[in-house]
Amino acid sequence: MSKPAHPFKDVTHIPNVFYFLSTNPQRYEAIDYFRTFSDLHTSKKATLHRYWGYVIDILRASSIPKFHNSGNRLSTIWKAPGKGLTDFWKQQEETETAQDDLHATTMMVRKRSYRSVRHHISQAFNAVDNHTVYESSGSKRRHYSVGLLVHAKAFEELEKPEQEELGEKQLDKDKKEREDEEGKEKANKEQNDDDNELEESAFQSDSDECASQCSEGSEYLPGGKKSQAASIYYFTGNGSSDCSKELWTPWVIEGEDLAGKIWEYRMMICQKAKKLEALSGSVEKLAINHIYLFDPKDTSSALYDAIGAAHWAIITSMSLNKLLPSDSISSLVSYAIELSQMSYATAQDCVLDWEGDRDVKKILNHLLADDFLWKDADFNELEMVQHVFDPFLKTFISSIQGGIGRWDKIFLPSQQRKKNAHIETEGRGRRPDFFLQCEFPGLKSFLYVMEAKKTSQKATLQNDLEKVAFLLKDAIDDMARQRVDVVKLKVFGMVVVGVEGVLYSMQLVARGIYIMKQYAVVYAPRSQFDLFVVAGAINTFLNLREELITTMEVCRKSRLEKPTDLTRPSFGTPIKVNRTGIKEDFSGSPCLRQVVLQTAK
Repeated sequence: MSKPAHPFKDVTHIPNVFYFLSTNPQRYEAIDYFRTFSDLHTSKKATLHRYWGYVIDILRASSIPKFHNSGNRLSTIWKAPGKGLTDFWKQQEETETAQDDLHATTMMVRKRSYRSVRHHISQAFNAVDNHTVYESSGSKRRHYSVGLLVHAKAFEELEKPEQEELGEKQLDKDKKEREDEEGKEKANKEQNDDDNELEESAFQSDSDECASQCSEGSEYLPGGKKSQAASIYYFTGNGSSDCSKELWTPWVIEGEDLAGKIWEYRMMICQKAKKLEALSGSVEKLAINHIYLFDPKDTSSALYDAIGAAHWAIITSMSLNKLLPSDSISSLVSYAIELSQMSYATAQDCVLDWEGDRDVKKILNHLLADDFLWKDADFNELEMVQHVFDPFLKTFISSIQGGIGRWDKIFLPSQQRKKNAHIETEGRGRRPDFFLQCEFPGLKSFLYVMEAKKTSQKATLQNDLEKVAFLLKDAIDDMARQRVDVVKLKVFGMVVVGVEGVLYSMQLVARGIYIMKQYAVVYAPRSQFDLFVVAGAINTFLNLREELITTMEVCRKSRLEKPTDLTRPSFGTPIKVNRTGIKEDFSGSPCLRQVVLQTAK
């Protein structure tokens, strides 16, 4: 199902809450818009109705007087009793199968308000009609007019006698165009359905406001009528929204207990979720699952406000030890410059004969195993990981005694959690690109995970960050069930985009407080001219290896008589639900889940 183009695409002072195409939209006439929606079910027509409500709100909220006044006039038309557009759409939705009633309603709209609607809406959008969007070639103009939408529908609903007045010739032409369009729509139906999912994803990633409109919808139409919009229900699975003080245990930073601030912050997030309000970004989506993301660049989130700038700086501070000797760094940088000036074959021979630091030589041998760094050709995600990050993983992670590196395998802690919550366990959500598994007598632990993408896309990157966070929490909870003293250990995850990897650590510092923070940023080479970055990457992975070895020692030696009571369960995958019939103050307990699911259907 195709979507109409955004009428205000190039008008920067109007919020883009009506725009949900991330690419240049195809030319879309008003008649095509209504033809696309002509065979939809009632619920879909209600969605179209809601989009019109957005347009009016956009105009009325504009700081430009002519747009504001146009919005007021259009709102008056919308709410006019007996002949306004609200009544028109309501009648069309409620009498979907009653053709006589629908025809009567259409006739009423045509006779009483068609001329008025056409006149006022045309005036309301005159300014918008003058805005044009240029194609990439710059040679052809596209005119997008929202003002045509309603009176195009009115033209469609004209009686045959009045249609005949338009001329038989014009009708034949319109009929032929319609048949051609219907053929195209039938041929492209599957592609359009796929495009819709991508468009909704792009719309969600454009801004928090757009994401809210996409996932939640607008609760009220301009006339004050409740919308039938979908919302996100977060309280699925075995999680709990309980934030009572009985659960709090101390988390002291610089002599101050921050546990209360953390729990109060989560209580606020849970209240938003109970009201089916949209959660803002990864910070809130993770916090509802007891994971608190501390990003050194974040100075605007409610979590930052709750913790305070001073404590935030302490928590997010990063420091790596210099584990690669200075002479090795100097020789590597100098040698990297020499290699960059050689052909691939010559460089490979030189590395084989080089006498230097053993770890450095291993890395260089892996990096020069083929001529990838000497090629300018494009590469996919798998090639990027295999050629520029796998050498570091082989040398410093998989080589740890007792550790086994796994590529694209089921992550057992997450699989087990979903089984316990009676959730379907098949899917990509339990398969990180890479993880480190360690096995000891009577214990299997997971200490490191990695997700990689070729390029940075906001929505995809956010999904990978959240996925890594949940995998790390599952790893901690799984070790806790095996009676490991998890308060004494850290687990690590990396989100890779291109040749940049952001390394995160996670630690359970108090009951229900899983702290996730940035540990380091590592860069891998993309060409022979980038080989000098290997020195910094090696030092980072040396630090990571020391941390993982320390964690493995904790797993071996620090075993409790019974599992700790500091862990808290996560919620399952959020689901879309229908607001209708759901009380805004519902408790969100798992016992209501079936009711919500039925409502969503």
